[in-house]
Amino acid sequence: TRHIIEVVQHLAGLGHSIDLFAQGPAPDGLFSDRVRVHVVRTPSIRIVGWVLFYIKSAFAIWSEGRRNRPDVIYVREMVYNLFPGLASRALRAPLFIEVNGPILDEMRMVGSGWFELWLIKTTQRFSLRSADCVVAVAEGLADQLVDLYGIDRRRIVVIPKRTDPDLLQPGEEAESQRSLGMEPGPIVGFLGSCYPYHDIDTLITAAP
Repeated sequence: TRHIIEVVQHLAGLGHSIDLFAQGPAPDGLFSDRVRVHVVRTPSIRIVGWVLFYIKSAFAIWSEGRRNRPDVIYVREMVYNLFPGLASRALRAPLFIEVNGPILDEMRMVGSGWFELWLIKTTQRFSLRSADCVVAVAEGLADQLVDLYGIDRRRIVVIPKRTDPDLLQPGEEAESQRSLGMEPGPIVGFLGSCYPYHDIDTLITAAP
């Protein structure tokens, strides 16, 4: 969610107008008047809810796009989602798909079976090949997408993840530790969700 908010806010800050299709409303004041949020409600049921959101959001994009044709359709990669490509072709608008990680490896680590992995790979191949541009967050990930799906490397743009310095600014180490009531010395931390592919065990083992 934070990543989506940052992308939308910065695109709006560059002067773009954005229609954001999401499963819930945005808090008041989160976005400027350049951003319109379209709420696409679906039940909170794993896989079923996802697929319904994919279908309904693609239809909503197509419906809105008929009134106000978009210059670009930008989608964060979502497992099983075949529909943005269809909306893109119907509206004759370029499709950009952002890929944040090796989804097959991640799903394998959380225990997905062979059928689910096959379905993910099949739908991902279709989606990524239908994109006019694939945005990857690392060079290694871009290479993996080429190897797995035969995507033309010239259609992949690598934009590494960054930290917003307006939100997060490093302070002087000793003073920061004192203000947090910590003892002087090295501190190892992790902020995020603890899925198996984040491999927190290795971080804990390596910290000493």
